[in-house]
Amino acid sequence: VREEASTEGSPLNNLVEVSKLYGLEGALQEVLRRTASRGATVGELEHESWARCKRRWAVLGMPPEDAEALAKNPTVGAPSSEVLQRLGRPVAVITAVAGSGKSLLLDRLMQRAIVRYRENDGAPLPVFLEATEVQGRLREAIAERTSSLGRPQEHGVALFLDGLEEAERARARALLDEAHYLPDMWPKTTVVAAGRPIQELEEESERGETVELPELSEQESEA
Repeated sequence: VREEASTEGSPLNNLVEVSKLYGLEGALQEVLRRTASRGATVGELEHESWARCKRRWAVLGMPPEDAEALAKNPTVGAPSSEVLQRLGRPVAVITAVAGSGKSLLLDRLMQRAIVRYRENDGAPLPVFLEATEVQGRLREAIAERTSSLGRPQEHGVALFLDGLEEAERARARALLDEAHYLPDMWPKTTVVAAGRPIQELEEESERGETVELPELSEQESEA
């Protein structure tokens, strides 16, 4: 079209401004850039989860090969049947002191959600987020994170939100409030959030929506 519009004698000559065509081309390229898939693939999400698990043992001085073996063993840090039953609600909040295994538990739940997503058409989209990573609205962060997997509005999500205590208290409250809206907005959506005890999580406990992991002794934590 650009060539025809700039050719004297063409029906499009002086009918279509070449500058506008260039502008339209630029606008379309920007639309493509914004709508291009930017989220991780399910394989990348799985490797990210393993890497987080491996890092937890590596920082304790464990040899890399042993840390990787533990990370890829889904039984280590897996939830008990009792914990799974207590987590069987649209929104659940795990509170525990440092070293009790709550972050590892979230990743084991994330890995199970990845398996469900792979094996079942229409399964919720698996999402793992650190609270400090969420800059804007929670659902916008989820949409970006799942852009390669599907539409949350259609499939729902299995969201695992970690590190609430590391966000500012007002921010933690806002994230929890929005998390409670998600199951009503999107089908089959569940949220499991975790953090060390702070007032905002204590308020969740008063509503009976928290799962408190027992504090481990130093020997138990080391084991």
